[in-house]
Amino acid sequence: MNVSDINSLSIDRSELERLEAQMLECLLLGADVPPNVDSRKAAESARVLSCKRKRSIERAYPAAVESLGNVAFDRIFAEYITRYPGLHPLGAWHEAMRFRKFMSLRSGFLLRRLLSLLDNIVVFWGEKRCQTNQDANS
Repeated sequence: MNVSDINSLSIDRSELERLEAQMLECLLLGADVPPNVDSRKAAESARVLSCKRKRSIERAYPAAVESLGNVAFDRIFAEYITRYPGLHPLGAWHEAMRFRKFMSLRSGFLLRRLLSLLDNIVVFWGEKRCQTNQDANS
């Protein structure tokens, strides 16, 4: 079975599901590129998906990048996607919290303490901002 068969729609549903699973394994897990798929395009697609996932974590949990710096964040993110190749099924925020937990366990006590302090600062300023907005509306 090859990609041209898919294009001509001469493929049954179970075969299509098998080919889709092969492509996902290729893009997310680094498995072999399925037959008749351009390996350069598959590699570029895998890279783009990884970048999108990284950006979603950066947006949902900016303290991760701020506390680590770009180089350390990139290194830990590479380890993270090896450990968790698939996206969190509940979305970007849950993905960021799973990354935070991974980062904390991987990086040791000092980083866990730093993350805790950053979380407290974020909560404090969030509460302060809400209080200021409430006072302004009163």
